[in-house]
Amino acid sequence: MYLINQHGDKVRLPDDTLPKSMTNWLYADAQLIPEDVKLEKCWVAQVNRYSFDDKTYNFKGEEVYNHEPTQEELIWLMGKYDSLRFSYVSVLEAWRLEDKDD
Repeated sequence: MYLINQHGDKVRLPDDTLPKSMTNWLYADAQLIPEDVKLEKCWVAQVNRYSFDDKTYNFKGEEVYNHEPTQEELIWLMGKYDSLRFSYVSVLEAWRLEDKDD
């Protein structure tokens, strides 16, 4: 059998690598995850600006931080998206796969 990724790269695996009971999911999207994979905490700041035309808030952009962002960083982010007045930024604590190459 072959393990083929979305780019068409393939690796040959012996047919007895996986138990027969697991072959059903082989035809669906699957992820290969190392056993030592870990998650790391991050913070996602999302900027929303008020639209006077339709009286709603619209998403303008976001930034991911490896630390809890300061007010100064959040003000800079709002300014980056021209979303200071009548706008808000929300900060979410999140988790992402730890990448040793980052």
